[in-house]
Amino acid sequence: MRIIIACEESQEVCKAFRAKGHEAFSCDIQECSGGHPEWHLKGSVWDFIGMGWDMMICFPPCTYLTAAANRHFINNPDRWN
Repeated sequence: MRIIIACEESQEVCKAFRAKGHEAFSCDIQECSGGHPEWHLKGSVWDFIGMGWDMMICFPPCTYLTAAANRHFINNPDRWN
């Protein structure tokens, strides 16, 4: 399968799929740190979305995905979006 792993600069998931024989690529706006730049698509995942992938896995940054500290948002307008 052709797999794109979005928001993954570490390439850990990409390498695991490659080890199982899949054609996997990591994709992130950062340079990869996993040692395989030939398997990394640098840029927004939206730039590569139409390239015939069979599967996409996304790891969005988790900075604002938790609700654990919602009481702190009221005083910090930068975190309202």
